[in-house]
Amino acid sequence: MKEQQLKRINGIAILLAVVFVLGLIANWQKFLVDNIFGITINWEGFLVAVKAIIMLFFLYLCVQCKNKKRSVYLELSLGAFTLTFMMVVMQYIKFSRWAYYIYTVVNILGYVFLIIYILRQFNFKKLILNFYPYIIVLTVLNVYILYTLNSMLEVDKVKNMTLLAVIFESVYNVVVLTILTLSLLNYLYKEYSKEAFYLLLACLGISFSDIVQLFYLYTDAISAIFVAHSVLELVAYFFLFKYILLNRGCYFPKLIEE
Repeated sequence: MKEQQLKRINGIAILLAVVFVLGLIANWQKFLVDNIFGITINWEGFLVAVKAIIMLFFLYLCVQCKNKKRSVYLELSLGAFTLTFMMVVMQYIKFSRWAYYIYTVVNILGYVFLIIYILRQFNFKKLILNFYPYIIVLTVLNVYILYTLNSMLEVDKVKNMTLLAVIFESVYNVVVLTILTLSLLNYLYKEYSKEAFYLLLACLGISFSDIVQLFYLYTDAISAIFVAHSVLELVAYFFLFKYILLNRGCYFPKLIEE
């Protein structure tokens, strides 16, 4: 039964990956038809819809697991990311300025829940005693990166941003870098386990795909940035899928590291 279940899950994952890649190619090259049976296709919206379905699929995998490693914070994080994709699909942010803030808050909450999920796995005394050099170096590096990113908000192309929008973007940058730092510390803390490695790569993909988006403001190479952003997202989804299966023990119970 579990083998058949695993085949179905892998089949769905492969199908979603193929659809995602087709949507990516359609957005990048624009060679696919924009009108099918009289229906106009918005390929960008289609790609975002696929992302929402992927997150729902991951959320389903988490919810249906009943072992001791289940965490509501990971599920809340996936739920928040799903909601943000759905908001984009509905093009809600185009109709109201406040919708942008709602979208950003929900996205930040998704990262915050993921931060809590990782933090709950630490023994802070052990973490600080054993890894304080890494914590200091990563903190200094993050402060420098945050300073650079916040300085980028002052360029001419974004001077029309409101103060509230700048604050939201700054908070967003903080949580993205926090995720990156904690996933790396988690990998070191768990002594390079496969489970922590998958989570690290997933967080790297998610974080860098968001950072890459910033360059939309500063370059005309939109196609290259779009491809880089989408490829990083695909990498993140792949390793998040591997992490969920391994961590939750739903289909690979022998791989769980006690």
